[in-house]
Order: sequence, then structure tokens, then C-alpha cells
Amino acid sequence: MEQNQFDQPSDSDKEIVSFVVDHCDRWRDWRDTNYLTLWERYERIFRGEWAAEDKTRESERSRIVTPATQQAVETRHAEIMEAIFGQGEFFDIQDDIRDVNGSPIDVELIKNQLMEDFKRDKIRKSIDQIELMAEIYGTGIGEIIVTTEKEFVPPLSLSLDRWGKQPVGVLHIPCMWLILCYLVYPIYNTFHKMIA
Repeated sequence: MEQNQFDQPSDSDKEIVSFVVDHCDRWRDWRDTNYLTLWERYERIFRGEWAAEDKTRESERSRIVTPATQQAVETRHAEIMEAIFGQGEFFDIQDDIRDVNGSPIDVELIKNQLMEDFKRDKIRKSIDQIELMAEIYGTGIGEIIVTTEKEFVPPLSLSLDRWGKQPVGVLHIPCMWLILCYLVYPIYNTFHKMIA
């Protein structure tokens, strides 16, 4: 098939697309009805933006939004981040007595490599932003993208074999638009419950 050629969908393809679109539309309508106005209000209050719909009394004329809510959210956020990252290592891998194919794998080496990869990919910063979104909106979501990027490292010897290695990297993207794209019922934790 050529690059610009379009493959006609079969009847079963059309049926599955219809099924998914129907469920997504219903989930989006339900989410927007129940949460979108609250999420917009929470963000305005956190950012210190005034809106007429946030007035508590009709006689209220002040447009001042105090930073007390933002301060409370950021204080709680700092406490949670300290609980996650305060000890330095935020995960652990335990070695069990069963080694793969009889050859011992140095679990400590794997753990250190994973910590180095997390530092290179700035996972801590992503978790920080996702947790802040969870504090504001009640839901923290991140997108995980696996990529390969060229990494330039100075060679240890005169050979140029390490100048252009391409390690696999993980980009963990926390975004507000992911919360708006997230269409499942928050009370369910499995796909089977959501489509029922």
C-alpha cells in the first residue's frame, strides 16, 4: 500500500469505532456535567483569578482573591513531595533468592541504572507537577511516552564509539489537557466496570 493510499474500513472496523466513540461521547458528557465547572473554579481560586460566578453574596463588590487557598494547596503539596522524595530514594527493588537461569543479576546495579535514567528523564519534576494537579483538581494524570533520543557523551578513550549513543528514554508529561482528555468515570478502576 502506498503512503497516501487510504484503506477502507470494514464493517467490523466501523462497528468498533462506533462503539468507542459512543462510549467516549457519553463519558465526556458525564464528566463535563459533573466536574468541568468545578475544575475551572478550583483552578481560578488556586491561580487567584476573580470571576463573578465565585461570589458568595450578591452584595459582594470586592475583586480581591486572597492567596490563602494557594498557600494551603502548596503547603500540602510540599508535605506530600517530602513524603515521597524526602529519603532520597523513592523506590526500592528487593532481590529474591530465585535468580534468572541460575545466573545472579545484580539488583543493586539495575536499581542504580533506573535511578540514573529517572534523573536524566526528570521523573521527579513530572511527579511533582502531577501531584500538584491532583491537589488542585482531585485527579493527577501523566502521559508516558517511550522515545529514543541521541545523547552526546564525551568518549572515555580516543575511539568515537560513545559519541552518538541512543538510549531509550521515558518522557512523563503531566498536563492539564490530559485531565480534560481523561474520559472515564472516576469511581471505576477497571475498563469492564466502565463499559457496563
